[in-house]
Amino acid sequence: MSKIDLKAVKQWVSSHRKRSSFVAAIVAVALITPTALYVKTALTPVQEQAPPAVVKTPKGEVGPKQQDEEKAEQKTDQNGTDNDTGSTVVNPHDCWPQPVLKQGASGTCVKHLQWYLNQDYGNDVVVDGQFGPITAKYLKQYQQDNNLAVDGIAGPQTWKSFTPAPTAVLSATSNTSSGPGGSIVEIASREIGVKEEVSGCNCGERIEVYTTGRNEAWCADFISWVYREHGTPFSGGWAHDWQLPAAISLKHWLQKNGTWHERTDLSDTPQPGDVINFNWFGDSNRSTGNHVGIVERVEGSTLYTIEGNRHNAVVQKEYPNYRQDTDIIGWGRM
Repeated sequence: MSKIDLKAVKQWVSSHRKRSSFVAAIVAVALITPTALYVKTALTPVQEQAPPAVVKTPKGEVGPKQQDEEKAEQKTDQNGTDNDTGSTVVNPHDCWPQPVLKQGASGTCVKHLQWYLNQDYGNDVVVDGQFGPITAKYLKQYQQDNNLAVDGIAGPQTWKSFTPAPTAVLSATSNTSSGPGGSIVEIASREIGVKEEVSGCNCGERIEVYTTGRNEAWCADFISWVYREHGTPFSGGWAHDWQLPAAISLKHWLQKNGTWHERTDLSDTPQPGDVINFNWFGDSNRSTGNHVGIVERVEGSTLYTIEGNRHNAVVQKEYPNYRQDTDIIGWGRM
């Protein structure tokens, strides 16, 4: 920038005296304005940024990040259903058996989990069927409060511990017994969906738990394993005392125990947890049987079962008019 020629300025001012007051005003403004701006900036206090809002809830203070997470989890579910805070009692039939759930899961069974949590934590969890961070938070709190493994995963022990217990509510709304057999049904139900690694191979990581590593048809192994898990094992097995690896051996055990009933015995009705014996293939001696399952329940004339090694998997089946079904030989219980 070139230097200002003060002498030339003075000459210009003297030759324009009539405008001297105007010029002086312009010069004054030019000189004063930067100083005034500087002074104003220096004297104006800097406004501090407001701290993030903290909301108090019955469970303590919740910061903005957690508020965002809660808002995300409290959206309308994918089906367009308005959020519920757990005021409506769930129907256990909608989620039976209860699966293992962890963060990221979604669906009806997550709604059940959220509903049960709200029975203990006052509707703090939105029942939207989305297993997000808030559901995980309260699940861990519930597990800690009830001396369970604090892993944020709804597994068998967590489901079993809820009040009211899912199995108790189920018993109140169906013909399912709340006695010892109900526990057997619960254990068997949790295995539904297990299948062989290759169809027909009698193999797979979970299958080998039932068979203790032996490669064999495993319907009876499955039942033996369920009863052992229930705490009422069979005895006199071949490889292991609790393990009866054949349909006929289970029938013989129940006959010896005095608790076997033929299908034609109208004095007895199958009970939840009973062992049921089938003959599918028209064997010449139909009294022996070649497949077994576990009775889930009886509703009217229809029998519902849980069976291992049916279609190479653990599945649920139903038998309408079971009294007339000649593939059914009979049933027995401990």
